[in-house]
Amino acid sequence: MTPHDTKPSMHNVMTGFFQPNDIDINAGLTATFGTTTNIVNGNVECSQSTETQQATSRGEYYLKWLDFFGMPAEEGLGCADQMNYFPYAGSSDVAGYWAEEWSGATACRPTTYWTQYEISSPDDYKRCVCDT
Repeated sequence: MTPHDTKPSMHNVMTGFFQPNDIDINAGLTATFGTTTNIVNGNVECSQSTETQQATSRGEYYLKWLDFFGMPAEEGLGCADQMNYFPYAGSSDVAGYWAEEWSGATACRPTTYWTQYEISSPDDYKRCVCDT
């Protein structure tokens, strides 16, 4: 449910809330099932020329579930046409964490790099200030 680093959340991809920008689209990242595979394990399973058998199997299983529930088949099940990372300045490259403010103030600042304090988690700003 929670986005990490420059990756969108899988929930946002599958519900259509992920809106890829031009940078994402140039990297082959769209709101498809293949992008969820990339979120989970893209550095191992995806590249812009091939994908692993595990990534292919994920798409095949997804098609079977769609069929089981009487839903239409979808395209974009694989991740072979995607970069195996989410690019800087993509639509999900937004501040999602709190980090210590180094200016001497007793405060924390938003940051795009991963910390233990998430902007979307209640009380994490307060935890960041108290811990740092």
